[in-house]
Amino acid sequence: MLFACSVFIQGVRAGDVETSDMRVRIGGSGGPLATMPLLAEAFQKTHPQARFVIVPSLGSGGGIKALRAGAIDVALVSRALKDTERSPDTISTEYARTPFVFAAAVRLGLPGITTTELIRIYRGEQTTWPNGRPLRLVLRPKMDSDTEIIKSLSPKMSQAVDVALAREGMIVAVTDKDSADSIETIPGAIGTTTLTQIIS
Repeated sequence: MLFACSVFIQGVRAGDVETSDMRVRIGGSGGPLATMPLLAEAFQKTHPQARFVIVPSLGSGGGIKALRAGAIDVALVSRALKDTERSPDTISTEYARTPFVFAAAVRLGLPGITTTELIRIYRGEQTTWPNGRPLRLVLRPKMDSDTEIIKSLSPKMSQAVDVALAREGMIVAVTDKDSADSIETIPGAIGTTTLTQIIS
């Protein structure tokens, strides 16, 4: 089982939470972003003066850029930080781990799926489900961390992902939320998400 590592980059001093009507702007990767309203609600039980503004998904890189520009106070990142993204004026903390999963609608009644089947799906060799319904693969952008995780499964999986990304007419979900929404609403869809996002 693969795990997606979520990193919390904080641009707010710990002592600031004691100020009255403190506002914290949070943005970044869509996967961990889904849990923020739940965490914010729990935090406000002991810090009622805190106010949270959850910015729609910016992606990991976009969140870091927004933090650097002062547009947000906390950036959520679902990958390891690059050396160029590290800075002495920010704090980076891993705050959670979650299973990274391939997901499809419950109504398809799948007991599970093997890596061999995934390779066939990404290569375009399997285009229907066992019940005969059309299969719709939801991809992530080429440079997205989800794509990098999938490609790391094996050399054959990496090649299959390249084949899928090169095929015309494919569904490409830009954000984690887009991916989750597509899997849920497109008949026969399969794609990647995290257990945390599904539960959230």
